[in-house]
Amino acid sequence: MSEEKINYNTNGKIYTLIPKVMSEIEAVGKDLKNIAQNYKFRGIDQIANELKPRLASNGIFFTPEVLTHEITKRPTKGGGELICTFLTVKFTFYASDGSNVTCITVGEGADSGDKSANKAMSAAWKYAMIQVFCIPTSDPKDSEFDSPDQPNVKFKEPVKKKDTTHIPQNSPDETELENMSIDNDALFSEKFEKVKKSYFATLAECGIVTDEDRHKWQKETIGTESSKDWTIPDYERAIDILKSITQIDKDVLTDSFRESIDKCTSYAELSEWVTNNIDLINELPKNDKISLMDYYRSVVKTYR
Repeated sequence: MSEEKINYNTNGKIYTLIPKVMSEIEAVGKDLKNIAQNYKFRGIDQIANELKPRLASNGIFFTPEVLTHEITKRPTKGGGELICTFLTVKFTFYASDGSNVTCITVGEGADSGDKSANKAMSAAWKYAMIQVFCIPTSDPKDSEFDSPDQPNVKFKEPVKKKDTTHIPQNSPDETELENMSIDNDALFSEKFEKVKKSYFATLAECGIVTDEDRHKWQKETIGTESSKDWTIPDYERAIDILKSITQIDKDVLTDSFRESIDKCTSYAELSEWVTNNIDLINELPKNDKISLMDYYRSVVKTYR
């Protein structure tokens, strides 16, 4: 059987430009932190900011191509649904003479809305860039320093060099997402913090403002006194419960207002009642407020 020969054209510019970018690029440290899962990571924006000017100055661009696309759905602890997307993506890097090299990576993303594919694509992109351009972190620790066969032997680790080229970005004010490893940490942290803030705002709207009252409500309604280990679906479920309670209270208030209007025996009493209760009326949902005022006007007509 004859041996097939594969001819690689290594004369193209891309083969010298990629190593040139590798020599120019600085370390991208794990300066961001996933608050919910308590680990540090380097974000997509950090890598893009470091890589883009080097690619542009060296005349390199790339195009992505999705090779495989798989979607699954998983139930969450809060009773919702998590959409998981798995992608295999091929990235082709080009130089001005048409020479090119390819890199194939996989990406996984999960979201309760319509962003799972975006997250999977971002994950695939991030690791393609890291692998092709060998982007280092500022953390020199490597698994090679661990020796399970010789537990008493200690290897000297390189001195950690402080990375002063990157200013740590503050994690934006995002659940565990069912303990899945999702490589879209910045988006995840942002959503977690946003939902958490929304939860505390909804508590305040319901008159639950102290930690003692909050812990009591959580234990009686959710079954757990502390919200420390809550995920995004847990917070969203609690918000839905609070909003339903608030709506019930407002429905009761609307019915109470109607009864008070009926008890008025003159136009003067009606006017006085509205003046005394206008602040509460304005807190009603828009449709309830319109309905109540229409009822008020219909009663007013009977006294004119």
